[in-house]
Amino acid sequence: MTNYTPVLDGLFSVVLLGSIIRALLVLALGWIAINLLLRSLERILIKRFPDAVLRAFVLSLAGIGAKVLLFISCLDILGISVASLLTALGAVGLALGLAMQDSLGNLAQGVVLLFTRPFTLGDYIEIDGFLGVVEDISLLHVTICTADRKRVFITNGQAVKAKIINHSAMPERRLEFISEISVEDNLAEVIAILEKLLQEHPLRSKSREPSVFLSGQSDTLLQINCRVWVNSSNYWELYFSLLTLVRQEYAAAAIACPAGKQLLRLETNPLP
Repeated sequence: MTNYTPVLDGLFSVVLLGSIIRALLVLALGWIAINLLLRSLERILIKRFPDAVLRAFVLSLAGIGAKVLLFISCLDILGISVASLLTALGAVGLALGLAMQDSLGNLAQGVVLLFTRPFTLGDYIEIDGFLGVVEDISLLHVTICTADRKRVFITNGQAVKAKIINHSAMPERRLEFISEISVEDNLAEVIAILEKLLQEHPLRSKSREPSVFLSGQSDTLLQINCRVWVNSSNYWELYFSLLTLVRQEYAAAAIACPAGKQLLRLETNPLP
């Protein structure tokens, strides 16, 4: 009786080798095709979406999805049951999902942040009690860098619920401050000094004229309101510069700040 076992083993080895070669070819060609498609998609997204973070998210999602499909196709070529594999992965995914509910929640909130875009990279924001520049917006957390170079990581869940103040949202901001002087000082002279400083300061925006006016008074005190427009990036530099200049001009004109009052007080709740 003829023994066909060696022949069958040889055929099986040839068929398996052929499947492996075909799977490797599909994997290599598919990987190249995916990279080419992602580059084309990136060029399209650059034209339509200026936000780099949103583009990176879409490209990452598209790349992961395409590569998962490619691996599934390669497994199918090798004769591995994809259905049973997906079932096993589904069970593992369910268990991981139950164990990582908070992380998945942050992932979902990250998608919300990317599409609602209350801030973007480089913005100077106030969030959850912290002030800083946005360094990164990932799918799990937001990273901001404070003025003293500390990195603060805020989960997306916290970021979505927190009150967010974006100081960089508009190209220009109105700097408004209060100068308090004694009723014995010359009001007209003080207003003239402040108007001259605001008009001549090189950092002020030329798009709108500054204004200086009496906004409040008491028996001993006059309150002068000053408004000047400035590029958002120069906001604090202008304020600190004016603080020094006003002090110098007041000293030269013998104008003293009343006891217990501030020379210039930044108005945090400005009038319309």
